[in-house]
Amino acid sequence: MVPELVTPLPFPGEGRNHDIAAIGVVDVVPTFVGVEAKAGERFGDKTVGDCWRNKVGSKSKVPHRVAAMLDLLTGDQPDPGDPGALDPAIGDRGYQLLTASAGTVLEARRRHCQRAVLLIHEFRPKVPSQKLATELSDAQDDLDNFVDWLSAGKYTELPKNTVVVPRDLPTPHEHVVLLVGKCVTELG
Repeated sequence: MVPELVTPLPFPGEGRNHDIAAIGVVDVVPTFVGVEAKAGERFGDKTVGDCWRNKVGSKSKVPHRVAAMLDLLTGDQPDPGDPGALDPAIGDRGYQLLTASAGTVLEARRRHCQRAVLLIHEFRPKVPSQKLATELSDAQDDLDNFVDWLSAGKYTELPKNTVVVPRDLPTPHEHVVLLVGKCVTELG
């Protein structure tokens, strides 16, 4: 296991920071697991659409970065110079979920793994306060909506202690299967 492993993402900028990364073999298949640990917070302050709209037409490479990650995960190639080119279905999703998924796939490829698992590990008290319960619900909505988009409607939610295969990756990346899972640790 490697804590705080950073995977470079397409185009200049910050890489994907896996809270914990692990490599192993599951049913004779080399597998990379990138863990995103959460304690009641959402998946970033910005949506994919925020990052796209705020940067198109500027010198920023963020739209190129978003387009490259979408190409990696879905084969979609929106025009980074067109503010309206981004599919609205991904626009409202948390940017951190897009970078986490892309970074997990890229790291799996880099390490010659055929399976990439993005695991959301949520830490929560057995009885959360009302405020924390709302934040946990909002984070779950973010995750469910992202999995719904990524799976093209095949999975509309990702309950705890579940792993799903949301989508076959586009042809250039077909040797890597992406899975998304969630586990919950209740504290105290």
